[in-house]
This record gives sequence, structure tokens and C-alpha cells, in this order.
Amino acid sequence: MKALAKLEEETKDYGEFNVQLCLDYGGRDEIVRAVNGALKKKVRKVDEETFRKFLDTPEIPDPDLVIRTSGEKRTSGMMPYQAAYAELAFSDKFFPDFGPEDLREIVKGFGKRIRELAEKYDDAKPMHKWMADLFIVVKSVSVKDTPVKRKKIHNKCMREMKWLIEKFSSYNHLTKVITTIKNGLNFWFTRILHPQIEPTNNDGERSLREIVVMKKIIGTLRNQNGADVMAKIMTLISTWRLNGQSPFYSLRAII
Repeated sequence: MKALAKLEEETKDYGEFNVQLCLDYGGRDEIVRAVNGALKKKVRKVDEETFRKFLDTPEIPDPDLVIRTSGEKRTSGMMPYQAAYAELAFSDKFFPDFGPEDLREIVKGFGKRIRELAEKYDDAKPMHKWMADLFIVVKSVSVKDTPVKRKKIHNKCMREMKWLIEKFSSYNHLTKVITTIKNGLNFWFTRILHPQIEPTNNDGERSLREIVVMKKIIGTLRNQNGADVMAKIMTLISTWRLNGQSPFYSLRAII
């Protein structure tokens, strides 16, 4: 445990991905503890969202893929609730011998099957549903919520949106949509931190008409170059205005 605590401390600022270790874990035990947790809190009505809060992984996305090594064809109670819709993969190798190449082959096969499903079904529907659910969360936040609570909700929504981007970025026909979502990632959940903003931000859109016109002239958020140019131009204009300078004449002087 000391070694794990040391490793956790050394990697606490690493943000590329998270490693979750299940020690002395049992899937049935987790569900029983979640039920008892809800009863202890005197929760009268339990739905999926409420129940999830009492699991060991309330802020961790459900797994898309579960890999079982050692030749066994069972999951042995590993996250039975969270992995209900996950794809299962089995390997005859024991875990110490299961290496990067084995992982790549399984992930490659998983990605191929996901793409085949995307071609067969309307894959935009689950993405739309996911974003609609996030919008419900955005609308639910109010000025009565503490800044700490709002920050926690904001971080959770950001993680889910990043997961959504990663999940659907491999679909060629969704490239433009995903790129737009990705380039605006830092702005989608502003209302959570500042609940005085209306959820649809129509007032904000009206105040941004000038920017929208400029965006159409100098580039588009649908590609990275356009997003970079837009960011630089807006930085210049904001700086000029803060210094009491005219953006029009300042830009004209540069041109």
C-alpha cells in the first residue's frame, strides 16, 4: 500500500489518462454497498443516475471494452453494473505475459467492430443523446449551488465531453462535427461556472455577432488553422480595447 500511495503521489499531476486499481474488489459487494448507501441516505426514488453516485466509480465513464486474461471465459464479477454494455475480449495469456502487442490487436479488433456498427446504424443518435443529457446537466445548475459544487460538475462534464470526442473521432462522416466540438471544448460548459448565463446563451450569441461575422471572413472553427487564426485575432482585438486603442485603426496599421 505504501508503494501504491507513493506512485499515486508521484503521478497526481499527470493528465493523459487514469489508471484505476481494484484491490480486494467484488462486483456483487459493490452493488450491495451501493444499495445500502442509498438506503442510509434515505433516497426514496432510485434511477440509474442516482444509483451510480453510490458505486465505487461515480465519476469514471463506463468501460467500452473489458479484457479477461488467463484463458478464462468469465469476468469474475469485475464491474458487473458498469460493464453491462461493454464488449468482452478474452486472451489465453496470463496477465504478466500480456503485452502491448496483445493489447493493440484487441483494441484494433474492437475499433473495427465499432466502425462496422457505425456504418450499419445511425451512430449520430447516441452522440446526440449523450450531448442532450449533458445539456440537461448544464440547465440544472443554479446560482444556489456552491462554487465548489459547480466546479465539480464542470470537471465531470468536461471529462465526459472529452470521452465523447475520443469515442466518435474515428468516424469520418462526423469529422467536422467532432472538430467543432473539440475546438469549442473550453466554452461549452461556461454556464456551469457562471449560472447567471442562460443555458442556450442567446444573449451571449447576440453580443458575439461581431465575432461571428469576423469568423466568416477570416476562417472557420471547423479546422484547426481557422481556430488558431480566430484565437490570435481575438487576442489582438481584446488587447487593443483594453489599452484604449481602436481595433479598426490598429489592424489597419498592421495590414
